[in-house]
Amino acid sequence: MSLIKFLSDIGVDSKGLSFQGSQSNDTGQGGLMTFTGISQDTRQLKKGEIFFDIIGCSDRVRSAIHLGAAAIISPVKETFNTSIPFIYTDNPRLMFARACDVLFQKQPDIIAAITGTNGKTSTADFIRQLYLSLKIPAASIGTLGVKGAQTSFEIPSLTTLDAYHLHKVLADLAEKNIDAVALEASSHGLDQYRLDGVRVKYAVFTNLTQDHLDYHQTMDHYFQAKTRLFLEVMDASGIAIINKDDTYGQELLDLCQEKKIRTFSYSLEDASADLYGSIEQIHGHGLRVSIKAFDHQITVDIPVVGLFQVANILAAVGVILASTPHKLSDIKSGLEKLQSPSGRMDYVGKSILGGCVFVDYAHTPDALKRALQSLRAHTANQIHVVFGCGGDRDRSKRLLMGEIAKKWADRVIVTDDNPRTEDPKTIRQAVLLGCPEALEKADREEAIATAIAALKEGDSLLIAGKGHEQGQMIGKENKPFCDRKVALKYLKGV
Repeated sequence: MSLIKFLSDIGVDSKGLSFQGSQSNDTGQGGLMTFTGISQDTRQLKKGEIFFDIIGCSDRVRSAIHLGAAAIISPVKETFNTSIPFIYTDNPRLMFARACDVLFQKQPDIIAAITGTNGKTSTADFIRQLYLSLKIPAASIGTLGVKGAQTSFEIPSLTTLDAYHLHKVLADLAEKNIDAVALEASSHGLDQYRLDGVRVKYAVFTNLTQDHLDYHQTMDHYFQAKTRLFLEVMDASGIAIINKDDTYGQELLDLCQEKKIRTFSYSLEDASADLYGSIEQIHGHGLRVSIKAFDHQITVDIPVVGLFQVANILAAVGVILASTPHKLSDIKSGLEKLQSPSGRMDYVGKSILGGCVFVDYAHTPDALKRALQSLRAHTANQIHVVFGCGGDRDRSKRLLMGEIAKKWADRVIVTDDNPRTEDPKTIRQAVLLGCPEALEKADREEAIATAIAALKEGDSLLIAGKGHEQGQMIGKENKPFCDRKVALKYLKGV
């Protein structure tokens, strides 16, 4: 491929190319003005590829030169002994995302991106399910990987993929004739420009509560990272689907309207919202919900547990209504068949004495509160909870989660949840400050077994924090562990 044309396509003025050595006029024979690919990782860089130094590291630049990079794009202001093009940029992450867009080009026609502290995975999966119910080929991308289609290559396990793999997956899905994609947009991914160049037509905001302050430092910075999806990433003609019940959601609605961005609000509290839902009845492991949009209204029985899931379902319905000519009545049958994604209020089974066991990914104060409140509506007697907090993450939420467990559950067991490189006991003690009467069980399997053994008829147990995860991070080792499998083991008897 022509290096000059490619650089021009991503916004580099070829007249401004610098050659830090003897400049060559070679246009192809020696490979100087051609390239074979792009990379942001020197461990995977191949000779002839353009190297994007996204973190600004002189040693990585020298390594890339040694490995035979065709060009260097970097924020480092330093002279290197090289005759290949060296392009300075103060935002290499953004330029890398643009390069990925130019390199892969193809994307599905409809792309909806979902951001928020909680609900991204469920909303993305509900969107995928509803599109499929309308016979529209669809997939979702996020914490659970790619659902709805098999990719032709292995991808990393991230809520929001790096720009290279994200664009590669989108191109692969387009080749497979997937028309619609719902993808999770994490605050990290937005802050690091991983979604730039993705042709987002519909952007969803679910909520914003405390999380990731180890990275963002303040809630304001956390919110600003989220707003990039609507103000910078989404297509100018796109539609923002926003939770009006959330304080930050209302602020975002005002901001979008100020910027002349089209909005579609949804609510469980305000009947004047564009999309309004109300819970009519709670029964067994399902909910009867009334949904109104414009002049249309339906009442539907949805087989999901969790009052908070209704807000996620409304967000998904908002995307469908905004992106297709279909009405509420057209998606009623799809709503009646919705299934919660893996690890999201996932019903595991009943204990010998009749207690119900659920697994949920809730690992933030707000998510834990919502999960426990939701179970209360489905529980005749006591609520039990097993949970912990992750190591090397936001420490300020540990006390809060302990306080929430004490307030909303009847029996609490505090255990380990991905302690990583922190001392697990120190983490547990920080949580126990909020629920001093809780039982402490370091071993997560023992904690789950103990909780299941204590269940009685009409009780519910929430095993929170890990959801779909298949491993427990202890130190730097990811040891096999699945909450659902462990729960099933003790429900059936050891």
